Amino acid sequence: NYQSIEGIAKNDKYDKYSLRTNLESEVFKWLKVGTNTQITFIDKSGAAADFGSDRGAFYFNPMIAPYDSLGNLLIYPWPEQGYFRNPLVPLNYVQDDRTRRVFTNNYVDVDIPWVQGLSYRLNTGYILSQWNFSEYRGRNTDDGLAQGGIAYDKHSTNTDVLIENIVKYNRQFGKHLIDLTGLYSWQTITYDYRSTQGQGFISDALTYYQMDVASLLFSDADYRKQSYLSQMFRLNYTYNSKYLLTFTVRRDGYSGFGANRKFGVFPSGAIGWNIHREDFLADNPVISQLKLRLSYGLNGNQAVPPYSTVAQDYTVDWWGPNEGAAYGYYPQLLGNEDLGWESSQSLNAGIDYGILENRINGSIEFYNTNTSDLLLYRAISILHGFEPSVLTNIGKTNNKGVEFSLNAFPVRTRDFSWNLNFNISHNKNKIVDLYGDGKDDINSGWFIGYPLHVNYGYKFDGVYQEGDDIANSPLPNAEPGYAKIRDINGDNAITDDDRYVLSDRQPNFTGGISNTLDYKNWQLSFFLHFVQGVTRANPYKNWGRVWGEAQRNTLYLQYWTPENPINTYPVNDPNAVSGYGLQFYEDASFLRLKDLTLSYNIPKALLTRLHTEKFRVYASVQNLLTLTKWTGLDPELDGQSSIPLTRKFLIGTNITF
Repeated sequence: NYQSIEGIAKNDKYDKYSLRTNLESEVFKWLKVGTNTQITFIDKSGAAADFGSDRGAFYFNPMIAPYDSLGNLLIYPWPEQGYFRNPLVPLNYVQDDRTRRVFTNNYVDVDIPWVQGLSYRLNTGYILSQWNFSEYRGRNTDDGLAQGGIAYDKHSTNTDVLIENIVKYNRQFGKHLIDLTGLYSWQTITYDYRSTQGQGFISDALTYYQMDVASLLFSDADYRKQSYLSQMFRLNYTYNSKYLLTFTVRRDGYSGFGANRKFGVFPSGAIGWNIHREDFLADNPVISQLKLRLSYGLNGNQAVPPYSTVAQDYTVDWWGPNEGAAYGYYPQLLGNEDLGWESSQSLNAGIDYGILENRINGSIEFYNTNTSDLLLYRAISILHGFEPSVLTNIGKTNNKGVEFSLNAFPVRTRDFSWNLNFNISHNKNKIVDLYGDGKDDINSGWFIGYPLHVNYGYKFDGVYQEGDDIANSPLPNAEPGYAKIRDINGDNAITDDDRYVLSDRQPNFTGGISNTLDYKNWQLSFFLHFVQGVTRANPYKNWGRVWGEAQRNTLYLQYWTPENPINTYPVNDPNAVSGYGLQFYEDASFLRLKDLTLSYNIPKALLTRLHTEKFRVYASVQNLLTLTKWTGLDPELDGQSSIPLTRKFLIGTNITF
């Protein structure tokens, strides 16, 4: 497989080569061995134009020419602003960025000959990933000009080793089907990183091959190791293909937790009833499938970095007069030996349905999950001398919702068919408890009874107009054109007590619609994705992003003026938002045409002449159209100053010999 992708940012390139082999050999009737192995080489050499930094293209003056009259790239092309470097400067970096990756999964399947239905599988996995990065910033770049050239040399190695022992027993006894599974697995992941940085070179000619003659050298290293140990037992029982029972218990251990909380035990159970197999529905012409499902269980989450239980220091160096470098440490992160598993109790109920010989089918899911001992960074006072947060198990949350899916074939004829897939979901989560005292954690932005992620702050309440009684308002120092802030508690003053939860950042509904239309050998398919009912702060209406002089590239905004006394946005003045960090929010709902594909299958008569089984050609476009009221970069992305989602055009073939 070969991929070559060029992004919309200049010099943003990605080349990937991979070779995969899947082999299986039946040594004996009761013994199979196999391997799935893939080798990958990724080349991302070359630095892309700067989009997202505070000196990147999103904030740069769009009327400035990046090159001089001779075609040379200017490092600082904005005469009035020496702070802003040219967003195209990274194109002058000499950069080599390559990754080599080996993935191999090897297994042995043994059907125990002397015990019917008993089998054993040894499954091993190994991943080795090596990253090599070298970069030189010469005197034709801002950093290199200031430091006399800067060279970077970075290397990392990741390994992931997995060993699984799986024992299965599957037997049919009349109407009874029993399926037993036992698992014992071990996994370890290591990360090793080394880097060297040099600066101050006589010449740029040798780029990053002259680290030995650098005036200054800096080095860095990192090593992380994490291990997992798991045991699992599962029982599946089916009676007469009607009644189903599943019981599972897991015991998982994670090295990154405290000594007394490394292991967690997580049981679960489920029952099912295939109603359509009952006699009273056996010959029903309408209902072809009807199944009820109910499950309850405990799940664990360990998604925290290793060494989170250990207090950490930060290395610091400084320069004394005529004494050279001095090194030391200062406390950075608090440790937490009691850190352990986050656990969730989940109740799920579902209905699987099929109508008219499954021409219409789908499912309805209801779930309710209570999570305790959440793994979250709790805010602490900076007076302790550490980072103002510590990772800990705190609080309880509730997460509930419903999901609905529908698959249908509205039209089926000899030459034409239409397949429709639709899904929609509604989810609501809230904080039930934090520290056991019923109090909110304002510093962390957590509020009991609300979701984890909310919009919290002051409410924009319009704009002061000429003739308003500003002196007796909650902001007596304001001027005409300044933003009003709503006085929530009615004390005629704007204080911290006037902040409140404005809205949550969780959508009301998410879903998708896909259609596939087949006409003879032609096929047209398209997929629509939608998110409805989500409110977010638009950073491009935030004074902190624009700067007081509004000199950074931003949205076109109608500012308040005496001649244009609008009530929607204040005057072009940094004091207009009163220093309260006022945010301006927008509806970030959207409908996006994610994929549109047209394909053609070569007729069978021609396939015979070409000695092929299948020959398909296709053309596809992704992210073709987005309908939204959001005026930022992209309503689907968290960052609004990075490279946006690109519109991709694909042309390809699938051939089977």
